Amino acid sequence: MDVEKALIVEQISANHLRHRSRSPLRWGYERILALVIFVNVAWVVFDLTYVRWRDVYIRYVPGLTQLYDPVKGIEPHRVTQSYLNTVDALQNQLGNGAPLDSPAIQSLLQNLRDRSVETIDDNPFQLANRLGAFERAKNRLRDRTGLESSKAAFRQFWTTEHLDEEGWEDSLEFFNRQIRPQFERNFYRNIDESGQFVEGFWRIDRWFLLLFSFEFLLRTWFMSRRLHPVSWRDAVLWRWYDILLLLPFWRWLRLIPLSIRWSDAGLVNVSPIRLQLVRGVSAYLAAEMTELIVVRVIDRAQTTIRNGTLAERLLAEPQREFINVNGVDTVTAIAEQAIELSIYKVLPRLQPEIEALLAHVLSGTYANSTIYRGLRRLPGMTHIPQQLTQQLSHQLASSLYDAAIAAFEDDEGRQLYNTLVAQLRTSLRRELSTGQTLKPLQTLLVDLLEEVKLNYVQQFEQEDVEQLLLEVSKLKASKE
Repeated sequence: MDVEKALIVEQISANHLRHRSRSPLRWGYERILALVIFVNVAWVVFDLTYVRWRDVYIRYVPGLTQLYDPVKGIEPHRVTQSYLNTVDALQNQLGNGAPLDSPAIQSLLQNLRDRSVETIDDNPFQLANRLGAFERAKNRLRDRTGLESSKAAFRQFWTTEHLDEEGWEDSLEFFNRQIRPQFERNFYRNIDESGQFVEGFWRIDRWFLLLFSFEFLLRTWFMSRRLHPVSWRDAVLWRWYDILLLLPFWRWLRLIPLSIRWSDAGLVNVSPIRLQLVRGVSAYLAAEMTELIVVRVIDRAQTTIRNGTLAERLLAEPQREFINVNGVDTVTAIAEQAIELSIYKVLPRLQPEIEALLAHVLSGTYANSTIYRGLRRLPGMTHIPQQLTQQLSHQLASSLYDAAIAAFEDDEGRQLYNTLVAQLRTSLRRELSTGQTLKPLQTLLVDLLEEVKLNYVQQFEQEDVEQLLLEVSKLKASKE
């Protein structure tokens, strides 16, 4: 969608929203649909966190796990469930008055000792990621028996001597209170043919997807019919965030259309959150794009210098087909501006330094003169040569400056200046065309650009981009 169409859609959509605010039926529809999306997103969050929080649901809402375990392909683990069934059989036998030394009780105790060792070796808690629960059970049983080995602790716990000494009622009560919950919360999760855990959430989610798809098609079709000249494709792009509701994967992205729909329905104000999100993304993109552009431009300039392209363009003779902006020779104009600036602005400020330099040169010249040395030997003539030197250097500097201005303002002098500039360009081009002069300059330019790149990138990383965006926001607010 081009910029013009986007602006048209935005303006017409804003008018449509204002009209919608006066339609109770439309307003109610938007709120109901926003609540349906909220239910779906809440269900998505519940499904994504169900396995991790299953222990909490078992403790406080056990009926919920019985309903939702089949959706996640969860069922009781056969090993740990069989272990608990054996403990229940032992407790029933003892509760019915069977003595500890009876053959039935001895058989159950032997079975529990064997199953304890197999459970520790096979570790059926690993698939359900319940290793921590199994470790808690083993630690509590070691503390109960006073043994260091978990296998020895389980074997000792399920002996006639231990149950008789500790009392089988107290021992089984300890097991049911401390050990059984860890075994009960263990589970087995079915795996499909692709090697992934069985997921039945799609059977529930498909009805939401059908509803969202129908609503999306209907809404975009309505927009393409009512918001001329927007096509259906442009309407789809305009409602891009609703496409996230139709994805069967990455379902957590539905939080984005949920926030937008709730904001449009007036259920919640997400403008500060949206502004902060946009500001954060803008800050990141600004930093990345600016750094990328600067480094790319400098790298391109370095490549141009290394392969000699820049030197060829600068040293080549002017060609007729070369395009000048506004019909002006830019290089000549820059040279004229530099000369004019030097004559009228720079030279007056440098006159004291020029006079000092001329005085130094004249003093050195006079010092080698026989007449100058003779004058200094005469009485009262010691400072006369120095004064003459200062006056002469001042007159020379003033004369040179006046002559430069007069020559520059004269037509013939201006022509001589132009000839000088042209000859300077030709001589400079000739000297730079030699490899001995050009290669060191190219190396220095490449190194200079590399230093600029490193220093700029380091400086830009130290800048607070968010602070800059905040200042921009303040400037916009002050203009409004």
